[in-house]
Amino acid sequence: MKEGPEGFSFRVQAAEGEFKNWYLAAEEIPKDREGAKRRLKLVRSKKQATEFEYVQTCYYVHHP
Repeated sequence: MKEGPEGFSFRVQAAEGEFKNWYLAAEEIPKDREGAKRRLKLVRSKKQATEFEYVQTCYYVHHP
């Protein structure tokens, strides 16, 4: 029996143009600015890229 999220993770990479092969990253939010919105930026390194998660289905087990 499955329980929890099911989906996949991915990184966004430009496929063409001036920034071809660059990745999308979200800046870290300093602790003193909690609640602030993250800014997006382009980075060259895959290690610096933000890994996004897509949850396709979420399974719950109901216990009566």
